[in-house]
Amino acid sequence: MPDVMKVNATERMPSLFKYKSAAVMFYAGMGAMLAQVLLTRELMVVFYGNELALGTMFAAWLISAGAGSLLARPFLHRLGARALRNMLAGLLVILAVCPLALIFAARAIRAVFDTPAGEYMPPAQMAAAAFLVLAPAGMAIGMIFPAACRMAAEGGKTAGIYAAESAGGMVAGIIFSFLLVHIFTPPATALIAAVCALCGAVMAAPAGALRTTCASGILLAALCLIWPPANRALEDMAVRQRWKAFGIISGPVPEGVARAALVSTRDSRHQNLALFRSDNQFTLYGNGKVMFSFPDASAAEQKASFIMAQNPAAKKILLIGGNPADDPAQLLKYPLEKLTLVEMDAQVFRMLSEAGPAAGRQAAADPRLEIITMDAPRFVRQAAGSKMQYDIAIIEAPEPATLA
Repeated sequence: MPDVMKVNATERMPSLFKYKSAAVMFYAGMGAMLAQVLLTRELMVVFYGNELALGTMFAAWLISAGAGSLLARPFLHRLGARALRNMLAGLLVILAVCPLALIFAARAIRAVFDTPAGEYMPPAQMAAAAFLVLAPAGMAIGMIFPAACRMAAEGGKTAGIYAAESAGGMVAGIIFSFLLVHIFTPPATALIAAVCALCGAVMAAPAGALRTTCASGILLAALCLIWPPANRALEDMAVRQRWKAFGIISGPVPEGVARAALVSTRDSRHQNLALFRSDNQFTLYGNGKVMFSFPDASAAEQKASFIMAQNPAAKKILLIGGNPADDPAQLLKYPLEKLTLVEMDAQVFRMLSEAGPAAGRQAAADPRLEIITMDAPRFVRQAAGSKMQYDIAIIEAPEPATLA
């Protein structure tokens, strides 16, 4: 009977290692994906939303992950089973710490390179910044993968490790896109990424002090996540770090000019939005760049008058881009039947509803105003397909600095 029990236990070992390693990699995949998405979005603000920087960022991530794998390979075959599990758990702890720490690093990176306010980072600095911010997390996940494969090989099975990591990344990406980005701030999402990575560390670590420490880390991260004062303090520090590096709330200001004060900030699905106030003037930033300032009724009135003079009988107007705080109010002074305003980011209107001018809020309540939150080229294609017609089309596109 003891021999039979020994055989059964031995047969169960491959299955145990296989599924435990897969579970570890599932959590590692979730933590890695959240870290990558968070840090990429942070760097998009640093680089003013320029999509050309995406190639640099993805290259930095992939090169870092590859370098991590190469660095880990020489050590893996020399480690025993317990040491291997300790190493894997330690790497997951590093991955857990990276997102929050690197968010602060990303928001300070313009100050590190002394990039002037409003200036694009040169390509060399952009590449250096991408590697500095992404390399720690990328190298950690690069070292985790071969370590997990080695751990699974101790049980005779390595199949499914890559699939488990990919599944974790896919689940994290879906949750972030449809839930986290709408509810949590970046530091809070970083804490969720930390919890995911630490769950994998608890499963990987052998019984002992390291496992207890990882479990305590999960409780601490969860406490910071659900305790509003801690969550708010992290976000306030991170926000101030970003805008100090941009030079918006730091540096010299002309005599008699009030320093800009942050009114509100939020991350939408498309970009980071921040509203600043200086005296009675507001400025909305999107991914670090000025989108528009308001109130500026005189400029909006002059623009509307010039356009309407071209076709005084116009009844239906399409407005794409521009200044949604001032432009609709001036156009609606004319006897229009319909004014269609197309703006991709719905969060812009939510911010204006909180701090926009009274005339803009009245215009938003006008039944003649139709607000479409959609990509403008897509709307134009759909409008053409459905034979929609306008008497005037006003297209106020931004500077050709990004694909938008």
